[in-house]
Amino acid sequence: MRLMGRVQRLRENARRWGWPQALQQLAFRALQRMGLHLHCVFRRAHVVAHRPPQELSGLEFRVLRVDELTRWAQDPRYGMAPGFVESALARGDVCVGALENGALLGYTWWSSAPTRDQGDIWVSFSAGDNLGYHGFVLPEHRGRGIYEPLVMSCGESFMRNGIFHTVYFVAIHNVANLRVQDKVGIPRAGIAGYWHAFGRPLTFRSPGARRAGFRFVSAARFRQSSPLP
Repeated sequence: MRLMGRVQRLRENARRWGWPQALQQLAFRALQRMGLHLHCVFRRAHVVAHRPPQELSGLEFRVLRVDELTRWAQDPRYGMAPGFVESALARGDVCVGALENGALLGYTWWSSAPTRDQGDIWVSFSAGDNLGYHGFVLPEHRGRGIYEPLVMSCGESFMRNGIFHTVYFVAIHNVANLRVQDKVGIPRAGIAGYWHAFGRPLTFRSPGARRAGFRFVSAARFRQSSPLP
């Protein structure tokens, strides 16, 4: 039954993206199960006074308050547990939300400090950049074009605090998310990843990711050069 389910998902993905990308996704997921994690790295400049399209003019895009985040963290639809929110706020991260008549439709988080990816792997990036991560739009509102103004808004606020560029990373098998980034027009900087082998993580990055100042780093190695938050 498990095999039949996987075959069905493969066929569904092939209908959505075509067989080459569906098979590529399958291969990269298999590599991830073997401990190899590959990500596309994106980097763009923050912009001032971004205007959403006319059909989204009734939506509000702004930094969410602590009390709002605490309340929405209780709702499992949003996929941000109270512990996650507490840790992110303690690190100084901010969350930008898309609201319609006071209801939260989607959000994305931003960090200007080294951020944990998973386990003992952390994400490091250049001073003057911030990291966009954990973006989410409620399923019933996807397809409305909310993601672009969500990630493009608040640039002026970041720039006032000396943050002029942002970086993102997306798992190379996450075809849907990669297509969203490409549709918005966020430039790809390169590839970065890590492999858990021989009892420790081995990290790597392409020349483009290096020029963008993006890297994965193990917690043990990072502590040798700078303290983790």
